[in-house]
Amino acid sequence: MSFNEEFRGYTLGLFQYLKNQTSTSPIKLCMAMQVKDEVDIIEMNIRYHASKGCEAFFIVDNGSKDGTRELLAQLQSEFDLTILDDKTPDHNQSANMTKLTNLARKSGYDWVIENDADEFWFSKSGDLRSGLDRKNSVLRVNRYNVLPVLNSHERWIESPWHTLNTIHFDMFSDYDKGRNNFLFAPVLHKVMVNAHGVINVGGGNHGARHIGDKLKKRKFSGWNDNLRIFHYALRSFERFKTKVENINRSLKYTADNNYKKHNFGPQALYWNSAYEKGKLEEVYQEMLLDESCIDCMKKLKLIQFDDALVEDLKKERLI
Repeated sequence: MSFNEEFRGYTLGLFQYLKNQTSTSPIKLCMAMQVKDEVDIIEMNIRYHASKGCEAFFIVDNGSKDGTRELLAQLQSEFDLTILDDKTPDHNQSANMTKLTNLARKSGYDWVIENDADEFWFSKSGDLRSGLDRKNSVLRVNRYNVLPVLNSHERWIESPWHTLNTIHFDMFSDYDKGRNNFLFAPVLHKVMVNAHGVINVGGGNHGARHIGDKLKKRKFSGWNDNLRIFHYALRSFERFKTKVENINRSLKYTADNNYKKHNFGPQALYWNSAYEKGKLEEVYQEMLLDESCIDCMKKLKLIQFDDALVEDLKKERLI
């Protein structure tokens, strides 16, 4: 971003943020997502969050090939859903999410949940809008990886187990970081942002730059304790294979176009290597939660039983 673009962004953001402080209208909440090959979960995601106060969805489809794009088009007849297309395989999430957030603001929305298709934002109050105001800028929300169970992994959406305390694999210098079970690695928070004054949304939706924070010399407003995120990072083997195939294509695209670097860590590179060797299903099986280990992991406080979202999905007749 050039100096002129940066200065213009700050100036416009300041004007938007200060002007919005005087509004007395009810807070309007929407959701932004970049998706790719999420046909197994995207409809449930939209229906669930719509039932909890999300009034609109702004989505970039990143070249889906599994029917996700067509399904989104069908859902437009039922929900306020804006779809943009970006078929480049370099996963330019930060730019796309920033674009969606600005589009949401121009469409009259005040707060934007920066989401992924495999994340469900659960509200203790039953309303995702609870506690939102016009002064806060960026709110962080804790996120937990849901653990599919070995003997019932086909019903991954119904698993009541998620990580509690995580393992810092990077503390072990001689450990092959690609081989760790990523579900137990530290899980970063996600953010929701006040659309008035946002400068940009960071990669992975873990943070955002906002004029309100610049004015008060802080990184974010605080934590939204009304919410917690259930992250279905590992679902069916078919979905996992599709994910790794997309990683493989992106790596080849990066190499073929002589880009200096890619955005993938050792975990993704390990999966890609297993895929190329025909051993991906072995890797998948190793990451499932074995029932024989549950009691021990509970005592160590590595996992926690939490069926709040599952019960809520049943209540909404989504499972």
